Parts: sequence; C-alpha cells; structure tokens
Amino acid sequence: MFGDVFAAFTHQFPHWRSRSQLIALMVLMALVPVGELLVFQIFSSLLVEGTGELAGQTAVVVGLLALFFAGFAVTRGLHHVTKFWRVRLFRGAFADLQERTGVGAASWQWAQAFGVSTVIADLVQIVAVLALLVFLDLVVGAVSAILTLLVLLQVSVLYRRQIRVQRDLMESTEKSVEAPIRERVFSAEFAASAASAASGVALALVAWRTFSGGLAIATAIVMAMALRIYFGRVSGLAPTLMRFARDSLRFERDRERHAARSNADSAAGATDAVGGDTDGGAVDVPKPSEKESARRSALVDRLLIEAQRGQSAAYHNAAVRLLSSGELTERERNAMGGADAFLSYSTPWSASARDAGPIPMFWWPKPMPGSFDEWLNPYLIHATTRRAVQFVPLAGSADPPPHLVLGGSLAAFARPTSIVAGTGVSKLEARVDPGAYFVSLRGPLTARVVARGGGPAVDSFGDPRLLAGRVHRIGLGATNGRLVFVRNHSDAGIPFQLPEDVDEFPIAGAKPDQIVAAINTLSGYDGVITSSVGVTVICHSYGIPCALITLEASPRAKRVDMEFRDHLLGAGMEGDWQVHRVTPDLRSVGWRQRMIAEQVSSEKLDEIDSAIAEAMRRHAESAADDVELALDDRDEEE
Repeated sequence: MFGDVFAAFTHQFPHWRSRSQLIALMVLMALVPVGELLVFQIFSSLLVEGTGELAGQTAVVVGLLALFFAGFAVTRGLHHVTKFWRVRLFRGAFADLQERTGVGAASWQWAQAFGVSTVIADLVQIVAVLALLVFLDLVVGAVSAILTLLVLLQVSVLYRRQIRVQRDLMESTEKSVEAPIRERVFSAEFAASAASAASGVALALVAWRTFSGGLAIATAIVMAMALRIYFGRVSGLAPTLMRFARDSLRFERDRERHAARSNADSAAGATDAVGGDTDGGAVDVPKPSEKESARRSALVDRLLIEAQRGQSAAYHNAAVRLLSSGELTERERNAMGGADAFLSYSTPWSASARDAGPIPMFWWPKPMPGSFDEWLNPYLIHATTRRAVQFVPLAGSADPPPHLVLGGSLAAFARPTSIVAGTGVSKLEARVDPGAYFVSLRGPLTARVVARGGGPAVDSFGDPRLLAGRVHRIGLGATNGRLVFVRNHSDAGIPFQLPEDVDEFPIAGAKPDQIVAAINTLSGYDGVITSSVGVTVICHSYGIPCALITLEASPRAKRVDMEFRDHLLGAGMEGDWQVHRVTPDLRSVGWRQRMIAEQVSSEKLDEIDSAIAEAMRRHAESAADDVELALDDRDEEE
C-alpha cells in the first residue's frame, strides 16, 4: 500500500529539485501540529497552574500569554502557507502535463498528486506526534503505536480490495455513478471507525494514567489533544488512500487513451469528411465575403459557443447585439440558424432531465444551418432521453470528454474517448482510431476497416437513424401523386433538371420541428429521389419508396457506392437496391419504375436500439468520474 504511494511520488516528481521542495513542504506540514501542541502546553499550564504557582506573578503570566499568542499565530499561519505552497509546487511540476497526458489524465494526476502528498504528510505527522506522545508518556506512546499498527493492517486489506473493486468497475460493461462512490466510502468509513475505536482506547488509558498519578493534569490535557490529532490523521489515511486507489487507476486509463490518440495518424480522417468537407472539427464561424469588423466576428463566434453550451441568455444577448450591428450577411444568417439548432438540442426538456446532465455527442453540423439527415442523430437522442445533447468538436480539442458518435460516416473522426454506435467510414482506405469504444458499426465493410486498423472485431450493425420510425411515428397513407427530389448539400451548385411530376425539397433543416416536418413531407409523396445516403436511410426506416442517385462524373460516386453497400449489408436490406448513375438532366429517366419500398425489420431495429442503450451505459462512466471529482473538491482533511 505505502509502496504504491511512494512509487507514485517518485514517478510524479522525477526531478530532485521539485521532489526535495515537496519533501521539505511535507516535513513542515508535519511539524505544524506538533508546534501547535507545544503552544497549547503553555496554555494548559496557564489554566492549571495560573491560580497556584503563578498567583501574583503578573509579568510572568503576561509573558506566557504573549508567547502563546505568538506561537499560535505562527503555527496557524504556517498551516495556511503550506496549502498555498503545495499548489504552487504542483503547478510548476505539472506545467506541461496537459500536453503530455491529455486533459482527462491531467485532472486525475492532479488528484493523485494531492492524494500522495496528503498521505506522506499524514505519515510524517503521525510519526512526529507519536514521538511527542512517547516523550510525554512511554506507556501511552507504546500503546498508541500498537493500536496504529492494527488499524493500518486493516486499511491495507481494504486498500487492496478497493484496487480490485475500482478495476472491476472500470472494466464492467455496465457503469453506475453510485456503485464506485458507495464502495469507496464504505471502505474508508469502515477503516475510520476502527481508528476512532483505537482513539477511545488511548484516551481511556490517558484518563487511567492521570487518576493513578502517572500524568500531570496539564500534560494529560495536551496528550488528549495530541491523541485527537494523532488518530485523526490515522483515520484520515483511509479515505485518502481509497481515493488514491481510484485516482491512480483512472490516471493510467486516461494516459493510455491519450497515448493511443497521439500515436494515431492525425490526418486519418482529413479526407474522409462527410458531404465533401475535409474538416471534422468544430463548427467554423462563417467568414463574410466582405471584411467585417472584429466585433461582428466575435459576436458570431460567441453566439455559436453559447448555443452549444445551452446558455440561452448569453446566446440571445449575442444575437441581439449582432442583429443591432447592421444587416446580416447570408453566412451570418446561416450561422444564427445553426446556433438556434444547437440551442434547441442543448436545452433539456424538464427539471429531471436537467439534473441528469447533458449528453456529449459529435455529429456533422455543416454546412450551416445544417441538413436534416445529419442532425437526425442528435434529434433521436434528445427526443428519447429528453436530456440536453451537447455538441463536442473533435478537431482542435486536445482531449475531448467522453462522447457519443452515432450514424453517418463519422468513424474516421473517432477518438479514444469516443463511444461509437452505428457509424461508418466513407472509403475502405480510411483510418479509424482503434482506441475508441465500439458498440456497433453501420455495416460489415466498416467493421473490416476497424479490424484492419487494430480495432476490435465488431458484429453488431445498423445506422441509428433507422430508429426514426420508432421515435417519430407516422402512418403511410394517401400520397399526393408526385415524386420529390432531395439533393445532398454537396450537390448544391448542380443545375439538376427535374421531370414535371417531381418537386424539390431542401435538405436544410436542423431543429427538431424542422426534422419532423421534413419526414412528414417526404412521407406525403409517392416516392423520393435523393443523392443523400442519409435521406435513403430515413426512407428505409419508414418504408417510403426511394431511389439513390449520384452524378456519373462526381468524385463522390465511389464513396456513395461504398456507404450505401455498407448500410444495406448492416441493415439487412434484401431489395434489389443500386446507386443510379445519372447526369444533371433527370427528365429522361422513368423514376416511378425505379422506386423500391422496403422497411427495415423489427429484429434489426431491436438490435440497433440495444446498441444505443449500451452506448449510453458506457457513457455513464464519465458521469461517475465527474461526480467523484466534484465530491473531492476538498483535497485533504483539516
């Protein structure tokens, strides 16, 4: 147990300078309570002997009182100085920690460092106070040493058990916020109760020694205070060591995740972007065609950030200031539309949903204001859990928090902190980070890519967007006798020519009401012609007749073929599906003969539903970490 503590101390402070400074600090922390006891020895002597031997000696009494107050001020001042000094030492020792280990590991290493320094300082204090007890009375000191040894043996057993429990909880497929806290608190309190019992025995011995004439009253008072401090430190070792067990395992876990991410090719997903984009990161603030002031750019940036965070008041404040600064450009209007959508998902439906906390998630939000086939992913989670869904930008983030990655072709953007369910790749040459946690994938072609890159073998398939029919339930009834064309946003500039019986419906739409309206609109037509695989997935969820197209000369053609085959295989579709290669002139094709209506099976939907539930359970681990860190804001016992 103590070997682990000292090994962690050596690892965290490898340089002699920082190590020697911390040793000096811990020695000083240990001497402070001893100094306080010696100061209170003066105070107790004044109380006990003041009316006897010191009667009439005003100058002596005043001098002793002055010495007491001076000693009290010095010892309490040193107590607070050591706290500030420790944080300063850690800041210097861990200056580049976040860059080396990632944000998650850095948080746990700070927690581990506080635990290590607290344990060592408590041990030094225990030794120092025990030496004082032996000096004041050999019998009480010897008995206290024996009682301490018995308590520490018990703490050691509980510490090893805590290591096993925390490791099992980390490796379990079912995470609980309550379980790790319950186990840790139980172990700590069980050992602390043993220390309290030992303290009672030692205090009883002091009382017996005093009444039998072995101790002076003033000395007995000081020894009682010393025993309270002494066994308080022994008792404090238990919760600190239990937290140290947790912090050590979590630090190693997050450091390994960061190492896996750092070793992966940073450009793995650069050319695997969705919809023709090449940046898988944070939402870009639209840049106006004309040069805008720094203030307007900052306002656009601010309203996007506040919307993603769910800060409604701050978002509306930035929006009002932007609107009052002059006429908006088209890109600024699109950015506001996207920000409005972010805000709608980052806002929980109820107080209980707010208490449950947001669900971090990555999806493809571009181009602003967003397309309903891509924003269907956060809609499904928001609608089924009623909780806030918070966008997590992956590019430019050193170590993003644990988050969901669902549907579409987003696997190449996964990180070690990603929890992947039902997403895929857009080409067989893609690179996927093997450090992510894979619950399911879109189809077997993506599974082959993941396994080839060193990831696990995954045999659960299906795009979560196929669940749309279960979340927003509609019945397919009478239609309007026409077909509808929905182009992918990457085809925005293509001059398609449509037959007379074909309308065009825009793919733009990101807010929940816009997504519902889009689905309702599609279901009212005889069939859907689309260049978006995502829109085809929606049609398969409801059984809406559809046909997928791609331009013959488009660089997207090969990618669309691969994505569609992967989806068909993963969803278990059995129709004679194909990607129709076309020119921009769609008038010469008999589209009604090319419509196929097929709905995904209930068994497949159950499989996808189970995968989403498993992804949510895995994400609960991050919630448990956050709760435990919040409970540990007090870094050491007073």
